[in-house]
Amino acid sequence: MDHPLTAWLKAKKIHRKDFAASIEVSDMTLYRLIKGQHHVSTELLDKVKVGTGGAVSEADLIAA
Repeated sequence: MDHPLTAWLKAKKIHRKDFAASIEVSDMTLYRLIKGQHHVSTELLDKVKVGTGGAVSEADLIAA
């Protein structure tokens, strides 16, 4: 099962690196978030939520 952000990126045909740049975080930050290796800050959660138009919520990211 894909991480919620990975699933959204695939559905939208957006590369992780491009999405990272659009929300002003590094690609490595998103990689670590998806792999569960990154401390999840509220700022990062907010950036992902806004960047996905709310399709990937804070709860989705925390539960993943």
